[in-house]
Amino acid sequence: IIVIMPLIVIIGNPCSGKSTLATQLQTHFQQKLDDAGDQQQLSFNKIVVISDDTLSINRNHGYKDSIAERQTRGLLRSAVERELSKSTLVILDSLNYIKGFRYELWCRVRMAQTTLTLFFCDTPLTTALRWNESRQDDETKQQQQRRWDPKLMDELSARLELPNPKNRWDTPLFIADCPLDEQKDDHQNNSQEASKAAATATAATSSSFVPVARPHFTVKPTIAQTLSGADLDHPTEEEAPLAHFQPT
Repeated sequence: IIVIMPLIVIIGNPCSGKSTLATQLQTHFQQKLDDAGDQQQLSFNKIVVISDDTLSINRNHGYKDSIAERQTRGLLRSAVERELSKSTLVILDSLNYIKGFRYELWCRVRMAQTTLTLFFCDTPLTTALRWNESRQDDETKQQQQRRWDPKLMDELSARLELPNPKNRWDTPLFIADCPLDEQKDDHQNNSQEASKAAATATAATSSSFVPVARPHFTVKPTIAQTLSGADLDHPTEEEAPLAHFQPT
């Protein structure tokens, strides 16, 4: 199997676990690159993570109004265009909540004659707000600076345009659900669950991770078919448990 997937787009509300997922994906594929036996199975030899943080975008200023949002999306789009190639795996860790923006990314992927995969962190807003609040109590200054304005989180959540795999630019799509049980809100335990779930989700030789179908979603292809550059217009009909993620 040759793994061909130069762009991973992560979608979700603020503080919904996107960065945790991005880190786990980066770690998984970096380990495969470091393994001499796996290098021949990969079409890329470099991994780049692009996010608001890597571009030094202040999240509370970069999304405060429509003008700021357009500028932020322009910076993200330009960064992807600079790095996108068949030999580089690009992980876009941002809100990516506007379908028009995802369409632009899909067009650029097609121009580069490559493929993309999307992950949607389907975390309830109430959970995201609670995780966001925990950043204020965090001892590290970096985590405190990553805290969102709760009012802005409400506004952005209301404007989220859910990915729909009926659209070619939203396919193939994988959904990562957050545990709703309040008893599972222990950070260390959830981090361990995130590591295991992301490793399972990104295993190139595994076909067990696909999202459970939603009423407005069609059933998606398996991760193995996606990674091997399978025909994205003809998904399979397998289903399996969802992954669980909590932000770092």
